[in-house]
Amino acid sequence: MINNETPREELLQECMVMIRHISDKGGKIPAVASIMLECHCTDDFDISNENLIKIHHHLSKVVTPANPSSIRYLYLESQIKKSLPFLGSVGLVRRMMIAAFLSLITFIALSLSPDVNAETVNEGILEDSGFILLQNLLFFLSAAGLGASFSNLFQANEYIMQGSYDPKHETSYWIRFVVGIIAGLMLAVLIPFEPENGNGTILISIPLLALLGGFSSNLVYKILARLVDTVDTLIQGNKEGNAKSKISEMRASLEQQKKQKEDEISSGLLNVKSFLSAGNNKSALNIINKLLNDLNPDINDPDKD
Repeated sequence: MINNETPREELLQECMVMIRHISDKGGKIPAVASIMLECHCTDDFDISNENLIKIHHHLSKVVTPANPSSIRYLYLESQIKKSLPFLGSVGLVRRMMIAAFLSLITFIALSLSPDVNAETVNEGILEDSGFILLQNLLFFLSAAGLGASFSNLFQANEYIMQGSYDPKHETSYWIRFVVGIIAGLMLAVLIPFEPENGNGTILISIPLLALLGGFSSNLVYKILARLVDTVDTLIQGNKEGNAKSKISEMRASLEQQKKQKEDEISSGLLNVKSFLSAGNNKSALNIINKLLNDLNPDINDPDKD
């Protein structure tokens, strides 16, 4: 809500900007919008809250995937006159563009320095020192900043084009920007990397790694998480694997015992059949009692009483 507007005033303005949005896109304006236009052109804007809600709901479906609050925000931002209009009307985009330009200027300026070259870039932080090291670190930071700002601007542009940009998420864009700069620097200077293959051909440059880290900080997070898992496995051992191995051994032992019992019962039943065929009922009964006692020792033989 802007400037302490009432919910009704906010709904009215959202309906009008949605009609403008549909018209600008060349879409077919719904018939219910004629009520809004007719009332808006008269001095007495007389429309019930119930009808206003119905019209707002219908227009919201028409403008999907855009949402009313985003369309309204973008419209209000476009009405404000700003310096350097080529940076855009959305506050986040303007500030992110400035960050991108600063990163680009820093990247170009440092690349002109004789202290920033293929040798110093590939040597790493443990080989350089002093002002030369500072220049190279700033060079990596500027490359990471380019990647992070490019990623954020691309994503913000997608939301703006769809009409679904939400200014409440601006903080998350800047968090991703800062995390991207840190990730790009870590990927460039902390993770071991061989820039050349056996033939001396450069496969990928370290500044490009910094840019990639800034563009996708999630990539660096996955690499570090995998390293942590590897170290944890080396120190503590694969507990999960050991537990699964023990469970498998227990299951195999139980299966073996079960198979042995089944073999004993099958053998006993064959003997019973043989004794019954020979008319030796007492021997057959003794075998049956033994089998029952093996299966359940608590069962008493009624013939013993």
